[in-house]
Amino acid sequence: MGFVQQAQRVAERVPTWVLVTFTIGAVAASFFVDEAYAALAVFFTDLCLESITLVAFALGWAVITYSKRSRPTTPMNCKEQFEVECDAPGNGAGDMMRQVISLSNSRHYAQAFTLYKEIVKTAGSDVVGFAEDAGVDVQEFFRAVAVAGVLPGPARSAPAKRLIEDMRSWGVPRSSEFYDVMMRAMTRKQGYQQAADIFEELQRDQVAPTSDSAACLVTSLVEVGDVDGALGLFKTLAPEQFKPSIRVYMFLLKALHSATRGADALMLLQDARRRGVVVDALCFNMVLGTLLKSGRGLEAAEMYVEARDSGAPGAVDCVSLNTAMIGLVRARHPERAAGLIEEAVLAGSFEVNLRTYRLLADIVDKSAPKYRAAIMEALKKMQGRSAAACEALLQAAMSKLARMQFTDDSTATGSEGEDSVQG
Repeated sequence: MGFVQQAQRVAERVPTWVLVTFTIGAVAASFFVDEAYAALAVFFTDLCLESITLVAFALGWAVITYSKRSRPTTPMNCKEQFEVECDAPGNGAGDMMRQVISLSNSRHYAQAFTLYKEIVKTAGSDVVGFAEDAGVDVQEFFRAVAVAGVLPGPARSAPAKRLIEDMRSWGVPRSSEFYDVMMRAMTRKQGYQQAADIFEELQRDQVAPTSDSAACLVTSLVEVGDVDGALGLFKTLAPEQFKPSIRVYMFLLKALHSATRGADALMLLQDARRRGVVVDALCFNMVLGTLLKSGRGLEAAEMYVEARDSGAPGAVDCVSLNTAMIGLVRARHPERAAGLIEEAVLAGSFEVNLRTYRLLADIVDKSAPKYRAAIMEALKKMQGRSAAACEALLQAAMSKLARMQFTDDSTATGSEGEDSVQG
């Protein structure tokens, strides 16, 4: 650290009058020393001492002046700022309210909500009157406060609830847009429990949620573990009130898959179609997987066939085929599973992957003797239509199936010979 910086730090800690007194004393002492040694000092030495003294005095005074100008002042708190600006000519509470809106829009939420609390302390219950007199939009002001009052965290709904209670006591209506802004802010800050709590306030005010509010509420209810509450929204809200995106459906379907609730997943799929939402293969596969996990694999296979035959582009893919095949194999219908893979390979509407061919081993193992010939015919039709790795699995399945057919024929021949000998 240089000399100037050190001197500045010292000057900031020492009062100004002490530094000035010390500087004057140093100058005076230097003149007395000059007089005492005047007889012994040469002219150049005397000139050097005088120059050093003047430079030291100028440097000390500059440091004192600069440090006092650059010394930070103690900022006013929000209440002092409110009182000063309200007392200033042409200003008032309306300007402070506009400042709250500006702070909230610029995402300085803590400062905005702190300033709002100071406004309430100062203006009391006449906040609405101050806003109307100043020409401030009351709804815009409270929407800004609603966003600022949402604190991140799992259970920090107290400020938002206090704001709603203040609005009730002051007679300020809570519109659907107000709750929409608040719930979107809560979801964005991962305050899922807050959104669930605010929904109770929304119901208390008998306000119909917007589509965005309902979507945020579905996400929040699923996050806090209230899947039934999320499903209830789909049952109570009409299609014209609530048209969620496919992402909302997918989010809820994942929760239903984890809970192994196949019937609810099927109901949700039907609800999406009723509301005119285009269901893609990813969402459809989640429903099929949930049905398979619930022990309803045969129903999943039938849904796959229905979706495939509908001709809708992108309705099914290789994952849908695999799920349907597994469902048929578990339901002891391997011959139908072989028919599904044969139709998919011959149609070529989507690429059949390696995992699909690995299922051929299960189809062959679970096949009944009376269906093995039909399965062999289906496998033969698939030859030469896939990659080398898939062809290798196909040939292995055909070889195993051929051995099983040979064993069946040998067993049947032996049984016929024994019957003829006995005859």
